[in-house]
Amino acid sequence: MAIPEGYAVAPTTTDHMVKIAVPVPGRENPILIEAPKLAWIPPHEVDAYQDWMKPFIEAEAEVIQWHTDNDDLEESKRSEFPKSAEDLVAGLTIRETKVRWLKPYLTAVDYKLLATSKKIPEKTIDWVVDQLKASSDDVTPGEYSASADS
Repeated sequence: MAIPEGYAVAPTTTDHMVKIAVPVPGRENPILIEAPKLAWIPPHEVDAYQDWMKPFIEAEAEVIQWHTDNDDLEESKRSEFPKSAEDLVAGLTIRETKVRWLKPYLTAVDYKLLATSKKIPEKTIDWVVDQLKASSDDVTPGEYSASADS
């Protein structure tokens, strides 16, 4: 694409990519992640994440509403508890909500390992998320990291 002279070029997702290697004890190769920072996730992936989260959010709201409506009632006057909603929420891990953004950028095996492996400490997952959340304000188009790093 040719940009006419004098025009500023708006940054894109590819201008804000991070590359992260996550070592996995007992595995020869690390999990290699190349993904945009969260502020630069393409809209269709944000929509996909929201679609994935929606059943969990609705189930949690259903359980909360049940408690609001029933906790002060006698046992015999309570409505049926939404056990399936509670089970759905119970099956969701905080780790998976953190790493789900990376699913489009990983193989199925690497994603499952990142989301479920007991060999990868929670602090490692938190560090990866911190890298994805890091501000992109100091990165200009065409750079992977700020010039100050070089």
